[in-house]
Amino acid sequence: MEESAPQPKITALILSYNSAPALRRCLAALEGSQGREQLEIIVVDCGSVDESPALDHEFPGVTILRLERNFGATKALNIGMRTAAADYVLFLAPEVVVEPNTVQALVARLDADESAGAVCPLLVDEAGRPQTEFSRLPSPAGMGLLWRDPESLPHVTVDPTAEAVPVEYPGRAALAARKYFIKAINWFDDRYGEFGGDLELAYQLWRSRKKILVVPSIRATLMEGAPLALDTAALATLRADRAHGVSVFLAKHFGWFAGLLFKVKAIFYTLGQLVTFQEPGFQFRLLTALLSGQKIDGSQRTL
Repeated sequence: MEESAPQPKITALILSYNSAPALRRCLAALEGSQGREQLEIIVVDCGSVDESPALDHEFPGVTILRLERNFGATKALNIGMRTAAADYVLFLAPEVVVEPNTVQALVARLDADESAGAVCPLLVDEAGRPQTEFSRLPSPAGMGLLWRDPESLPHVTVDPTAEAVPVEYPGRAALAARKYFIKAINWFDDRYGEFGGDLELAYQLWRSRKKILVVPSIRATLMEGAPLALDTAALATLRADRAHGVSVFLAKHFGWFAGLLFKVKAIFYTLGQLVTFQEPGFQFRLLTALLSGQKIDGSQRTL
């Protein structure tokens, strides 16, 4: 009788769009992980038109879900999570290369600490320098120009020699979370497009008094990848999607007026840039996208 495959303990879930070289490197590192038999690897490809389809044959042990077009991170990750068989989900950017013990160490930490809703490795660059800046959760007073600049969020510095440090918003470049919690909040809210799902998860963990821990002894490398070749229309769509995500987040947690006010500010800021001839082509496309409430959900004509 044929033995059934062991139930995976953790699912590495990677969202990819035209990032074949980085994805190949990311998957090769995951394949070399300790305890590989307990690791499920799922890639959700958002309509890539590069050499990504060739990776199916290079990594037969990886499940690759190919979407016909780019439906945005929220829809794509929800599809991946519903497919995932493990109790833990490791969200991973294609640009992140894990060390052999990274995944197993994240699992061990989640197993040992019930107060932790999510755990992150400390990311380092290719020279080994640690990323010690993490964001705080936003509020209406502290949103700044987050819709166009993610670095406008207030930051907190993490001690790279500490045993573990709680943070509010680490992003989703490398984040291991309990799947049951994400399922309990009804997955990622589909009002978000590309931006906002991970922000919502961080907020819900904080509201539930569950910690997000950065564990500096667990590490992974964030490689510098080639930027996507995007035209003006695609860049405007991305910017508008971020504004939409911030507006949804504010309306949901601080009242509809907070979300509306933020969107109005984004529109008037863009209008000001347009009338002063700051990148008029881009600003016009952005203004149109903002006024229409464009987000990345498969309805966009670019990306």
